[in-house]
Amino acid sequence: MERRKFIALAGTTATTISIAGCASPDEAGTAGGAGATEGTEAGADETEGEDGGDGETTEEADDEVTTTESGEETTDESASEEVDPADVEGETDDVSENAEVVSHEAFRDGETVGVRGSIENTADEALDFVEVEVTLNDGDTVLGEFIDTSDEEIDSLAPGDQWDFEVTFDDEALTSETTYTISVEAETGAVDGTGTGTETTA
Repeated sequence: MERRKFIALAGTTATTISIAGCASPDEAGTAGGAGATEGTEAGADETEGEDGGDGETTEEADDEVTTTESGEETTDESASEEVDPADVEGETDDVSENAEVVSHEAFRDGETVGVRGSIENTADEALDFVEVEVTLNDGDTVLGEFIDTSDEEIDSLAPGDQWDFEVTFDDEALTSETTYTISVEAETGAVDGTGTGTETTA
């Protein structure tokens, strides 16, 4: 009887130990799972950190793009749009004393832009050569100097007569910053229209 009790007790103990032995791996597995979970969370934190880093990079890239776009917009805004030729201002300078610029204006004809006007002979004798030079400016910057001469248009310009000139600008636009200056060289007694005669200037 005592032997049976011992066996029964021994069996109970063994069962208990067996259960305990089975429970331990589960607990270890749970602990391992928690560790893995913590590792996953840590990985997620690292991923978030990386994402955060990427976010900062994206923001920086956006800033760069914004800066670039802003620069382009600023450039576009600073670049003046074309205006009506009537709004472009011009002046005369260094005009021969025997000639007078009686009229001048900027113009646009299709894709061609330029300045045209009239020169009058104010001398007592005929002008054999007249040259008009138009300097085109964009603010303080000289865009170019463009010339029209009377060589092929008139043999001579009698006193009181006028010569119509037209100076065109290649690949230029008329903007709100555009201005122009007209200079006139007029000569009397020119030989064969070459402009080698007597020059009268202011």
